[in-house]
Amino acid sequence: MDNHRTAPVTHTARMRMDNATVVARYLGLSELIISLTIVAMGTSLPVLAAPITDMYKHENDIMLENIIAAAN
Repeated sequence: MDNHRTAPVTHTARMRMDNATVVARYLGLSELIISLTIVAMGTSLPVLAAPITDMYKHENDIMLENIIAAAN
């Protein structure tokens, strides 16, 4: 990827982590727990996006394949 395309993504990710840290401190939660939760969501959401997109396109066969592949 070109550097000018990855810079906004990196900046946005950093802002999310900083904001999550502020929220964690405000709620009295461990920063580690909040960070791990964000990482877990960040790695799971792309896997969930494919079947949802397939559902809206009415591609049920592909949707089922993506769900099965994600479970493995």
